[in-house]
Amino acid sequence: MAKATRKMVSIQPDEEQIRRRQIDKLLCVLADHQGSVKEAVILLNQLHRHGLLEMANAVLEQGENLLEVMLRQARQPGATDGIKSAIAFGQILTRLDEQMITRLGEGVYYGLNKMETEQGLRVNGVWDLLRALRDPEVARGLSALLALLQGLGQSLSEGKKV
Repeated sequence: MAKATRKMVSIQPDEEQIRRRQIDKLLCVLADHQGSVKEAVILLNQLHRHGLLEMANAVLEQGENLLEVMLRQARQPGATDGIKSAIAFGQILTRLDEQMITRLGEGVYYGLNKMETEQGLRVNGVWDLLRALRDPEVARGLSALLALLQGLGQSLSEGKKV
């Protein structure tokens, strides 16, 4: 008759087996969340291309020093007003249509370009100004400016604080 086993010997996995199991678990997680991982890698690549990842790393490395400087600046007079103004400006920007902003920006760019290259209209007097008003592009731009001024005046007349 055989002796009863009283002692259990557990087999300890070696480092390579532990590492292989960890890699298998990681691959399972990657397979389960393939879309999210792909988007995260794309995001990290974009942040890196635009230098934002490097900037974020520098900010995190500075850590407490940067936070201390920011707090010191925030304590100065007028800082809270500036922060409130920035937040209000951000809220206004979220209400604007993206296509409208793009068209407006392009118009300003083209206008500044014409001004620099002196390809724009030359106005030397009142008669030149009246002649320029007959140009359809000038009339369209002036109409846009007048609509902007009308909206601004309406906003001011509603009793809103400027």
